[in-house]
Amino acid sequence: MVTDGGERQGLYSEEIGLTIMVAFEAVILVAVGAWTTSRVQRLEEERAEARRDRDRFFELTADLVCVTDAEGRMILASPSWQETLGFPLSEITSRHYMEFVHPDDREATLAEFAAEIEAGRSARAFQNRYRRADGTYRWLEWNSKPDPVSGRVYAVARDVTNRKQAELNSPAWRR
Repeated sequence: MVTDGGERQGLYSEEIGLTIMVAFEAVILVAVGAWTTSRVQRLEEERAEARRDRDRFFELTADLVCVTDAEGRMILASPSWQETLGFPLSEITSRHYMEFVHPDDREATLAEFAAEIEAGRSARAFQNRYRRADGTYRWLEWNSKPDPVSGRVYAVARDVTNRKQAELNSPAWRR
């Protein structure tokens, strides 16, 4: 026993030695507990800061970020959707995304979405037109990644209307 030396030398009794040993172990446990608590609090603060950064990025990005469910409803959409399409976010997330897609682009859009959901394939630079609140259309270019576990699709679109119009008006396109 650790306390045997002091007991053998007559410095303290066995009861006092046991008390010293228990107190020493208690101090060590309290110190380890305090360090662990401090570390956990620091990690929680870092996670909270990362969540704030992620949420702030989502709010401020000019890209159209969204999450859709397997049925094609946007369950989460960045504020840039409202800015680009002119509809309130509540309307964008309450309606099926196909209601916004140009009639001429619906077949290709449905095929692309089905491939994402059923085959688990990501979309890269897929383009279609989305209707704005004023009735005009904007060209969007999509990159997305499906999550087969949740059935959700995580997507980012960019308004490429100006680039698309320049392409369509170029002399090479008119030939």
